[in-house]
Amino acid sequence: MPRSRVMRLLLILLLTIALVAALLVALPIGIRVAAQNWLEHQGLQAQVDDIDLNLFTASAAIHDARGVNVSGRGFQLEELSIAWQYAPLFKQRLHLSELVIRGLQLDVARADKPQGQTLEVAGIPIANASSESGKSDWGFGLDNAKIEATTLTYSDPLLKQSISLQASSVSDIATWADSQPIVITSQAGMAGGDLHLQGQIQPFGEMLSATLQLQAEGLPLATAAPFLPTDIRLDGLLHADLALVASYSADAGLDLQVDGDSRLRQYQVGLAKPALGIGGDLTHWQGSISLLSAPDTAMQLTGNGKLAASEMRVTDRNSLTDLLILATLDAPDVQIKALDQFELNSTSLGKGQILTTSTTAAEQSKVPATPASWQQIKLSQVTWNQNALAIAELNIDGLNANIARDADGQWDIQKRIAES
Repeated sequence: MPRSRVMRLLLILLLTIALVAALLVALPIGIRVAAQNWLEHQGLQAQVDDIDLNLFTASAAIHDARGVNVSGRGFQLEELSIAWQYAPLFKQRLHLSELVIRGLQLDVARADKPQGQTLEVAGIPIANASSESGKSDWGFGLDNAKIEATTLTYSDPLLKQSISLQASSVSDIATWADSQPIVITSQAGMAGGDLHLQGQIQPFGEMLSATLQLQAEGLPLATAAPFLPTDIRLDGLLHADLALVASYSADAGLDLQVDGDSRLRQYQVGLAKPALGIGGDLTHWQGSISLLSAPDTAMQLTGNGKLAASEMRVTDRNSLTDLLILATLDAPDVQIKALDQFELNSTSLGKGQILTTSTTAAEQSKVPATPASWQQIKLSQVTWNQNALAIAELNIDGLNANIARDADGQWDIQKRIAES
């Protein structure tokens, strides 16, 4: 081969290598600029300091990225690294072998606007997905994901809560394998409380199923506000050790089994209809609950266990009357037959009183502040069935009843019950 031809081929090879090298160097820069421009187009003042890309080892990493919108919400990321596999790409499968997120601070906000509720993640409004969008032919898989030192701040009109993920991991995700469960473990902190979750979730088949172990220590009940109707208010702390088994499909509905131990401490529940306030120092439930909710059928609730409570108070929020004040409650055998049907084999109510009003209101009405009180009540074979109450045996110790009747012959306690 002539020398000039060899030199020409060598020059072409060197230029090709130089061009490939330049592309490999420029590609991360181009991705960084494109990502930063995209974030700015979403309304964020953004900065991405560094992106590493290695096509030979099929890995990439983002370092020190941040963005904030005009409201001061956004994100800050210390490191995000991924590793992928090339071969599955030919089968239209994006298969990540590893995903690691470290040092992420993320703002999530929900707002009520005239056009409805909107969700904002990392300072970017998230539009509702269209139900008419077609199903993607691509599959997604992830062998292992780790999330460390991450803080998520959630806020809405009812709640502002900061959630800290100390250590979380997810593994064995494969959208093309319907029967393969995802393994999940997470340890999080919320407003001084701790939450630990571990188990398996199978989300990709026709039947979504999950088997989880949930442990909570001092978890604020207010964190559930986004999932509750707006006319319900919760306050207090949850301590729980629960096993949850759930399945759901569009045809069969929801089947949820909860078994274990839960305690509510220093709690308050506010209802709008009826206008009641329910609170206490401690309520402890130990047992199992089963919930079935199938399409076109009434929800079924069953369960059994034991219930204990202390310093309970039920208040009429309109009249500010304490309908019930109870020092202790002990029901060691509770059988829940349905939403409006349950049985208590034996029940003990400690020191209590009913329909209590303030001393000032009682003096103005010229009626006793507390019409009835007791030291202890013991009941056996208590049955509640669709607003009908039956008690086989009732023993009351230390009963103190103040009965009054007005000039029209109406009993005071009768009026108070009617007003409540």
